[in-house]
Amino acid sequence: MDWFGRLISTDFDELRQAFAEWDHEYDQIAPGPFRGEMTFGQFGTMQVSRVSWHNRIRYRGQTPPDSFALALTLTRRGHGRRMGERVGRDDVLLQRPGREAEFVAPHAWDAFVVSIPRAEFLKYSRAYFRTASDDLDLFHGLAKLGSRQAGLLRQEVRLYCDVLEAACSGRDTSEEDIRALGRISRQIVRDVCGTILSRERCEIAPPNSRRDRALVMDAEAYVRSQSNRNVGILELCEVLAVSERTLHYAFQRNVGRSPASWIRTIRLNRVRRQLRGSDSAFRLVKSVAIENGFCHLSRFAATYRAQFGELPSDTVRLRTSGYARGAGTPLSVVR
Repeated sequence: MDWFGRLISTDFDELRQAFAEWDHEYDQIAPGPFRGEMTFGQFGTMQVSRVSWHNRIRYRGQTPPDSFALALTLTRRGHGRRMGERVGRDDVLLQRPGREAEFVAPHAWDAFVVSIPRAEFLKYSRAYFRTASDDLDLFHGLAKLGSRQAGLLRQEVRLYCDVLEAACSGRDTSEEDIRALGRISRQIVRDVCGTILSRERCEIAPPNSRRDRALVMDAEAYVRSQSNRNVGILELCEVLAVSERTLHYAFQRNVGRSPASWIRTIRLNRVRRQLRGSDSAFRLVKSVAIENGFCHLSRFAATYRAQFGELPSDTVRLRTSGYARGAGTPLSVVR
């Protein structure tokens, strides 16, 4: 059944959960409170949404089953990175079915995000791509648009988003209104795909595959495998058989942070996910902190608050139950 709605939240995991059927997780990378908005439409097996993140979030995961996904930046503050590669303002993120991707968003990011069934996307690729191809890896990376084409596309997408947001605000929406919005949604997706897939208008670039990118991924995988203790930089260097200097440069080039800073942030996000999954009190906070290598509890609480804008006990107490924490705005859904 077609439906659409709007969500305003101070909890980035709540926005993540609103993306139906995606297999992904979010980490908050920059310190400070988070605020986000999402206007969402589901039309058949196609999803369209406008997403605004007001803090730096890392997306990592896969698209809905057998679906392509793309994201067009509308506005931003700062720069994002996809698989370690810097993302330009006019670059469109592309992700193919069954392939994991990572995107570290800018400090403020407003974007148009679409997931579209594989068969439909490949139909568009045969119509617009100069050389028809079913090679899915051609459509996994960055579609680099020219500034004029990207500007025109953003204008069209913003007009569509205004229509979608107005529909979410309406109280008396008929079935015909929903069908009309579905037709408009499919047309805008065709236009976006046409712009991206036309060879004359853009260049499709593969994801970055440099050695230092692989080194960052291996380092993070090792840290995740040692969930019950704090892994030091010297230990990482020994396990990965690299020098401390090499490891430092790899992290700076790929995520713009030192290894110690990045790893601490990932561990804090892991603690937060565990706290959100339970309704216990202080004993849970204490045990989860220690299990994740944070043994100095008062220092841990201060670090956690600086990262997420709340104490760990607040995370347990203010678990969401269908409402936007802090904003007091429920998920408004029209079916």
